[in-house]
Amino acid sequence: MGQPKARRASPSTNASSQIIYILFVGTCLFFTMTGIVLHHWLADPHNVHEHAMQQFEMNHLGGHDAKVDVKKKKQSVKLQAAVLDSGEKPPPPVHDLAGLSCTDHGGPSDDEVAKEMIYWSDIPSDDKFVSPIGANTIKRKYLTFDPDGGGFNNIRMSMETMIVMAHAMSRTLVMPPSQQMYLLRKDKGNQRRVRACGIACDIDVEEFLKTEAMTGNLFNKATGEVAFPPNNRTNWDGMWPKPLKEYLRDVTLTPLNWTPGSCLVAFPSDDGPQHFSDLDEMMKGVNANFPKVQDFVNKPVPVNASATERLREAVAGRVKELCVYDEKMQEAPVVHFMYDSKMRMRFSVLQLVWWPQYVIERDVQEILTEILTHFIYESFQYKSAWLEADQIYENSKDELQENATVFVATDHKEKPFFKALADHYDLVFLSDFKEELKDVNTNYFGMIDQLVASRGRVFFGCHPSTFSGFIFRVRGYHSQKDKVEGWDRGVLPKSYYYTGKKEKSMYQSYASLQFPYYSREFPISWRDIDKGIEELSALGV
Repeated sequence: MGQPKARRASPSTNASSQIIYILFVGTCLFFTMTGIVLHHWLADPHNVHEHAMQQFEMNHLGGHDAKVDVKKKKQSVKLQAAVLDSGEKPPPPVHDLAGLSCTDHGGPSDDEVAKEMIYWSDIPSDDKFVSPIGANTIKRKYLTFDPDGGGFNNIRMSMETMIVMAHAMSRTLVMPPSQQMYLLRKDKGNQRRVRACGIACDIDVEEFLKTEAMTGNLFNKATGEVAFPPNNRTNWDGMWPKPLKEYLRDVTLTPLNWTPGSCLVAFPSDDGPQHFSDLDEMMKGVNANFPKVQDFVNKPVPVNASATERLREAVAGRVKELCVYDEKMQEAPVVHFMYDSKMRMRFSVLQLVWWPQYVIERDVQEILTEILTHFIYESFQYKSAWLEADQIYENSKDELQENATVFVATDHKEKPFFKALADHYDLVFLSDFKEELKDVNTNYFGMIDQLVASRGRVFFGCHPSTFSGFIFRVRGYHSQKDKVEGWDRGVLPKSYYYTGKKEKSMYQSYASLQFPYYSREFPISWRDIDKGIEELSALGV
């Protein structure tokens, strides 16, 4: 073990410039994409986002309009002309959100640098996909939901699930009213602290209430009588939400039995009662020889395997029933997902939803030589994770190099707490870059921490933090895109937990879904997810 080194007054120029670059890219990424959710809930819209909103609505919420079709045809003609002149094959079409530019947001003008933060791929067939369920329905139908009551990461997980649900059901997603977010309440008078309607939102709850409730289209389930919102209010931004939540539960179909611990949510491959029978028969076949979790340890089922084989892995050792999006739910004008302590739709996308023809597994160069390590301490409710710095050092020292630069993502206010680590590593905190981040909303700092940590050579997270969980998932996405060691098996060889020996190496092996689902991410979320619907269909999946 080398001698403890003196703590430098400020980060080295090289490390500082590299990390600052990442921070600006991360900030820009927050405003433009980040897993489809960060912008949707917090960021103000920009012109590029307005265009993205049109793209999302056209592809997923309402089909293509004539103007865009004309524009695409013009672009296609220009491309074909260029190809004829050059004799080269045209490049594949690029989705509007498959690229990233940070220039408009004060980030690096070099788009090659921005690409380091892109963990998603352009898959044209997925972009064009429209759910077969309710695709021909003329009357607009809705999905409403209560936001999760936890911190940002739980809210994000819930939101991701709702986006997938709305798409699978061919329903218009209704955003809840703007409210303060738990733990995001810094600088109350000067910084944005509420959710905003972004590109995943077709309408907000105010428009929904004006369009449907105030026109007499919503009925009390118990009495059958027309029901108007409490006090005829349609704008609930910043208001106590309980009356609105109770009203929505009274006038919508609320699937109380859709709890992840009791069933797997499944959607038929098409409209029609025969498809419900197909699902039932498939589940009966699986239950006849019910699989165990151990059956899939380091034995992932290929994404192009049969529907039955994929179903076996999805339910292994967990549930023996399907929660089917049946005819009753399909006919309901509004489906509502409520929030309470026993029914929280906050699970990582696609640890929850299964489709018989394919599993929905999508939401959406190492540039630092430093080792980026994540610690979270102060606001975490799980006391088992409240380790002292010397314990954290002991649990992580075998994977970290003595005197290495370690980026610490933390909400702990006192740097002296980390002295036991500072004796061995050159610690860097986001607070070391106050000048570079002076114009960034401090409520976004946690998201920047996540993006920086997602690109580290080695990562240590906190179990069972969902903050860490999202970092693991993004690292999983990058592993597929960059084809790093273990990508084909869905493992993350350089990603660990520092909170204990039992969970330290969870990501070193493949595992199917297991309870508690929220406490970690699972490789099914990222392993081999870039096979598009068109490719899987061609394989007969």
